Amino acid sequence: MDENPKIIPISFAPLDFLVAMVCLALVIPL
Repeated sequence: MDENPKIIPISFAPLDFLVAMVCLALVIPL
């Protein structure tokens, strides 16, 4: 269970990117 250093599904990659973009978009204006 502890062996997952770079095992990230391609389906979750864009999701994480979108989440990061949304967080930045909310933080930058503030």
